[in-house]
Amino acid sequence: MDIEQVKSTESIVSMKRLFQLFFKPKHFFSDFKNLNRESTYIFTYIAAMYVFMDRMDSQLIKTQTVTGGNLESYHWFINTWIKYWGFSAIASIFVAFFIWFVYGWWYEMRLKWSGVENQPSLLVRQVNAMQLCIAAIPVLIITIVQTFLYENYEAAFLAPEVYSGLIVLFFLVYSCWVSYVAVKTVFNANKFALFWFLILPLTVYVGVIAAFITLVV
Repeated sequence: MDIEQVKSTESIVSMKRLFQLFFKPKHFFSDFKNLNRESTYIFTYIAAMYVFMDRMDSQLIKTQTVTGGNLESYHWFINTWIKYWGFSAIASIFVAFFIWFVYGWWYEMRLKWSGVENQPSLLVRQVNAMQLCIAAIPVLIITIVQTFLYENYEAAFLAPEVYSGLIVLFFLVYSCWVSYVAVKTVFNANKFALFWFLILPLTVYVGVIAAFITLVV
């Protein structure tokens, strides 16, 4: 993870820049190269927390479907918030490296297929981390709120409310649009970016959601 020379002292970590990321992504990414981006590693870790939590939720759903709702095999992880947050925080350190190198590599490959050549790998991985946070930050906020509302993560997971799920779904879809805006703005990707960064991810998400509905119904 070589850190390139940064010309600006203004960091991407500010309420102003986070507001732009979520609500004015084109503005955010038009300034991206000129900002101090060293804190991108923090956002990579946030994305890792989201990815790990999402994978664990997938395992819980599969287990719940197979056992008819019995999650006893995961009680060591979900029966207290301390265990849930503690294990997630530690595991996400390793997931962060996977996101940085593997997710970053896949992002770079799609850029090449979209006509983008000779871009610093560091910059590519930084853009990837930021667009992932569109879905990651809302999930973390929701989980923090649930920490105060429910006795443990198992209770939160089994709660019969749908609003949090709809919010997560919205930002997951929106992250695809932000990713597309990012590669067009930062890298001036060609028309094939529409497929690689918007159509393909949305198609995958629709397929996953359809499979999930089939599984639980």
